[in-house]
Amino acid sequence: MDVDAILPSRDIKAIEQNEDFWQAQMKTNDELGGSGLYFTHLFEDRQVILTPDWLQGVVELNSFNFSKIRLFRRKRPAKILRAVA
Repeated sequence: MDVDAILPSRDIKAIEQNEDFWQAQMKTNDELGGSGLYFTHLFEDRQVILTPDWLQGVVELNSFNFSKIRLFRRKRPAKILRAVA
């Protein structure tokens, strides 16, 4: 199962230049791989339909102990629509 991530546009330049982020992504995939989860799709918040205050609607996932990355989920379940060609 793929794990999608939405990254705040305001942080994209810092993320792109931060080698630690990409190493953390690889290590996350290594740790999650045994459970069948893979952190693969990275979207900027401007690439998906969100409310302007979407960051206030997330809570941190504390069940993981990563030193280089913080994980969040929506407070309420999301309704996802995908276009399929």
